[in-house]
Amino acid sequence: MRTAKKPGPGRLGLHLKLVLAGSVTTFVGIVMVSAFLVYQQSSIMRIEVNRSTEAMSYGLIERGRLLADSVATSMENAIAGYNFTFVADSIKGVQQRNSNLAYAYLTNSERQIIIHTEPGRVGESSAPIPPEITTSTRRDHRGRNVVEIYQPIQVGGAAWGTLVLAFDLKTIESRGKLAMLRTEQIMMRATALAIVAAILVTLFGIIVSMFLSRRMLKPIRSLADDAAAIAHGNLDREIRTADTGDEIGFLARQFEAMRVSVKTYIGELVIAKQKAEDATRMEKRLRGQIEEHSKLLEIKVQERTKELREINTRLTEYDRMKSEFLSNVSHELRSPLAAVASAAKIINRYGDENKRSGKRFSAVIMDETDRLGRLINDLLDLAKIEAGRVAWNMERVENSVEIVDHVVSTFRPLADEHKIDLSLDSPASLPAIHVDADRVIQVITNLCSNAMKFTPEGGAIRVGAREAVHQGLASVEITVTDTGPGIPQDELDKVFDRFHQVKVKRDGNKPKGTGLGLAICREVVNHHGGEIWAECVEGGGCHMVFYLPVDKTDRAVATPAMELAPA
Repeated sequence: MRTAKKPGPGRLGLHLKLVLAGSVTTFVGIVMVSAFLVYQQSSIMRIEVNRSTEAMSYGLIERGRLLADSVATSMENAIAGYNFTFVADSIKGVQQRNSNLAYAYLTNSERQIIIHTEPGRVGESSAPIPPEITTSTRRDHRGRNVVEIYQPIQVGGAAWGTLVLAFDLKTIESRGKLAMLRTEQIMMRATALAIVAAILVTLFGIIVSMFLSRRMLKPIRSLADDAAAIAHGNLDREIRTADTGDEIGFLARQFEAMRVSVKTYIGELVIAKQKAEDATRMEKRLRGQIEEHSKLLEIKVQERTKELREINTRLTEYDRMKSEFLSNVSHELRSPLAAVASAAKIINRYGDENKRSGKRFSAVIMDETDRLGRLINDLLDLAKIEAGRVAWNMERVENSVEIVDHVVSTFRPLADEHKIDLSLDSPASLPAIHVDADRVIQVITNLCSNAMKFTPEGGAIRVGAREAVHQGLASVEITVTDTGPGIPQDELDKVFDRFHQVKVKRDGNKPKGTGLGLAICREVVNHHGGEIWAECVEGGGCHMVFYLPVDKTDRAVATPAMELAPA
């Protein structure tokens, strides 16, 4: 068992760490506060020095403007009388009376210097002076910073020239630098005083920290000795709790409670350890048994998987052979059927001595050949659809009612012949659908044809079309309802199977159908993303329903007012 080591000679104890941390914190805090205050005061003093310098410069400029205005006024009469000697004396007098005047000169309207305090520059051309500028600060040809004051001179109400007075800024700059130097000296002294104060406060803090830390660490050391005894396994040694009500006393009481709890838990752990060892041995035995059973199960699963794969391969091959067989049989039957149909037509046309018998048998041959032809066509259609070899002519039908109306119009003469009431219940227009129109007509035709076969004379067939929602999608619902004998409940799920035929017809005989029409209908509707089913009508009859999705470019979501179709 690893135990904690006591602080050795080369280690810092908690006492020294507390003292050192308090001292460093105090010193750093005082230094940071002092540095901040010194920086703030230094910034304020620099701002004040800059303001004083700017005020002195402003006063110099204002005094120069007044002087330039006074001198220019006194010169106007002399210039008007061409008394330039008086003008030159006036400029020299101004320079003598103002020690900080660097130079002065007078220019005419053509910017030519007429008089200059430096005679060597008389006759030169001065720099252009914009009329809106009255003062300008720049460096002259001797490298001095000067402020030039421009005073226009007018003679007889017309602009004659400009008087320029340039004052040296050296005195003002010297005073500003001196003030900044004094400010820095003051800040240095303040910084030194702050450091000394920080050192004194730190020393005082060290003394106080040493006193407080000794009082705080005494009960902690006692608690550490008790904890070390517990760490060595002596759980019977009671922890001496401090009489104080502070956090250290609370910690000691919690340590004592922990010692009692640990002693109790260790006793319980010994018992639990024995139970865990027994459970581990039992687990090993069970794990061995499970692994053995898992291996056996894995072998059986592999065998069953292999068998299922073989069965699936055979079923796939059977399905391919079935489709190929249907195509081959259909192709082979077309030729003899064409010959039978031709012979039947000849018998029907020419007959023999017993013309009635010839016509009757030839009519039977023609009916059967027509039936076989329909069977072959249905077989071909179904085989192509299931094999995915049908060329779908998908197009947008703007008004889906037109398709339904077309089929109803086609069957109306036949319905009138059998005295059946054929009606269409639909609005004038329905949403557009994206379908193969010929295939959809084939579906409705098959449903109407079946209804005609099973509806007795005097019955009714109702074809309906409306907008609805099916499985959350906007759709067009098309229904065909008849008043025939209906479909038995146990055959509702089988009517769409291939070759399945309902046994009842309106005349009681077996219907002459191929048994593939509804299977083709289901494949066509499924291809368009719809659904088709059959329902029984209360009181007799059959209700066929199928849905076709609305073209998404026309209406992506149906309106809430639509009635939900049955799922």
